[in-house]
Amino acid sequence: MNSKIIKTIFLSLKLALVFAVLPLYAQVDKSPTNPGGTTTYTNVLGPRIADPWMIKMGDFYYLTGTAAPGDQAIDWTPIWKSRDMINWSGPFKAYRGTEPHYWASDAYHYRGKYHLVVTCGNSKDANKHYKFLEASSPEGPYTLVRKETNIKRLDPGIFVDTDGKSYLLSDEFTAPLSDDWTTVGTWKNTAYGEGVREGPFVIKHNNRYNVFRAWNKSPNGKKGYEMMMGYSNSIMGNYTLFPEIIYDGTHRPGHGGYTLSPDGTQMWLTGHFWDAENTSWDYRWLMIDYWGGFKTDGDPYAIAESFTENPVPSRTVINGNVATNGKPVNASDYSGDNTPAKAADSDDSTMWIPANETLPKWLEVDLSGELKIKAIETTFKTSGVYTYVVEGSYDRYGWTTIVDQSSNTNSATTYVDAVSDKDSWYRYIRITITSIPTLGSAGIKEFKIINNNDDQFIGYGDPIIIQAESFDTSSGGLNTESTTDVSGGINISNTNAGEWAQYNNITVDETGIYDIEFRVASKDHDNNWKLYDGDTLIASESVGNTNGWQYWQSVIAFDVSLSEGQHNLKLEFEDNGCNFNWIKIYKVNRMTGILSIGENKVKKKTIKMTPNPARDTVRFDVEVEGLEVYSINGKLVIKENDVNRFDTSNLKGLHIVKGITNDGFRFCEKLIVR
Repeated sequence: MNSKIIKTIFLSLKLALVFAVLPLYAQVDKSPTNPGGTTTYTNVLGPRIADPWMIKMGDFYYLTGTAAPGDQAIDWTPIWKSRDMINWSGPFKAYRGTEPHYWASDAYHYRGKYHLVVTCGNSKDANKHYKFLEASSPEGPYTLVRKETNIKRLDPGIFVDTDGKSYLLSDEFTAPLSDDWTTVGTWKNTAYGEGVREGPFVIKHNNRYNVFRAWNKSPNGKKGYEMMMGYSNSIMGNYTLFPEIIYDGTHRPGHGGYTLSPDGTQMWLTGHFWDAENTSWDYRWLMIDYWGGFKTDGDPYAIAESFTENPVPSRTVINGNVATNGKPVNASDYSGDNTPAKAADSDDSTMWIPANETLPKWLEVDLSGELKIKAIETTFKTSGVYTYVVEGSYDRYGWTTIVDQSSNTNSATTYVDAVSDKDSWYRYIRITITSIPTLGSAGIKEFKIINNNDDQFIGYGDPIIIQAESFDTSSGGLNTESTTDVSGGINISNTNAGEWAQYNNITVDETGIYDIEFRVASKDHDNNWKLYDGDTLIASESVGNTNGWQYWQSVIAFDVSLSEGQHNLKLEFEDNGCNFNWIKIYKVNRMTGILSIGENKVKKKTIKMTPNPARDTVRFDVEVEGLEVYSINGKLVIKENDVNRFDTSNLKGLHIVKGITNDGFRFCEKLIVR
């Protein structure tokens, strides 16, 4: 009896679907069956919840809706949590209030915060209102930001269009919503058909707005609670009713939503199972069903609730147990042709060798997905006693130690270390060599990550690759040369301050959060550059002296918001003497499926912390408005405001320093404390 999340941007164009204009009164076809593997599930699933909406935030799916016991005096909002859409933990109480009747919350990520929007009060309550809640984590706890009394009926949902404008939807109405979500404009009736219509969510493509609602009076005369769809060329209507049921069933599944499978290739609808033998609305549970989405001609497929065994949502499978071969690799530095990639090429005759023997030195692998890890196998350049730590991270910000050999006294060439937590998932794995007490050399022939189970991998797909020399327009005068980087080819060479290169019609398949990796080399001094999307600055990065024109390093701009469609990217060089080989744009999983259109563009900057390694005090070269320091297991150990230095006398080992400068630039740096 409530709402669902309105997500225009959650669709992945990795799907083999074409979202085209819907013709009037086309005959609907049944959805194709899920072409999944042998692992199966059976509806209904564990969570006892009504009006379920499921979204993927970071590494997990989160489920919210109406808590049991249904229409009773519910005074709290639930959150359930899962990695695979099948096995759930919860419910967690995301928010608890004083009024009764809390109906299905909608969840969003907007301008750096997590939001829930909840109906409070039933349809006959003169004091009914919407609550806008906010948290710094998708699991909460959520705090009340404001109450909205300018409402129409129940079931609020927020839709942010591709132009960044926000709208508030209810059962049958739509109104403009201010960018800061504090002011509701004039409501307009945007309903289609007759009867009770509620719980809307929107899928937009090719400027066609498809609004899905639960409905108690479908065209074939049924009076259940099926999911129907209307479509329009404007979010404010008028809408035409599509004449067939989209999600049908005798157990009233209609008030639900949609999400993507873990590998992003399948669409799934969520609904609730209502126990028809019990007349109370208290008895509702989660069910999910595979949905083919839209046919190539633009018509939606239809599905019916299923209670037989069906393949689980699809995920990427690793064939073999060594996950590093060919994956993106970065390092503290390297010497000559002994690049980081040579520690992950399944070839013991090649290796990564650091630029010098000054420790610590680190090597980091991006698995391009998430993996449960069983062991780490490291083959060093020569036999000796090595002390090192291996860390895992979901997002490169918070790191967890999974192998601790900081007190090792055993001499070897190859070390095989069981990880301390075989049930956690990681995308980034980093080894830091801290000392070599006896004979040995800080180089690695092979760094292998052995996964826990061959089928436990969630992949993110291939990056967008832009070869630096393949620009469409430029300032003129750009030099190029052959590169000795591991990928070969041509690079832009010896840039001059003020030069630029532009790359037009770069296709982004899905609105969301991306990491942008720049492959650069610099001789003699630091170099800075900026990347623009049209007129909008999306990345501002720098690299230090890499010790040579062909001594390549990767610099990564984190958390860049990009919208679906064509982009013209302009790379501006701010200094003389830099080489550029390529740019890679990765869809990241930290906020997959979360609303990101309309977020403020994040400005980033490399700052200087001295000394590093540190002992008692670290100083910044800029004024820092907000500072957070995390241990390698992700624990927050320092949090300060308005500083230009901080005390490290109580710290030891590797830490992550995050913050924002007074002029609005965000930074994330590694710090070693002796």
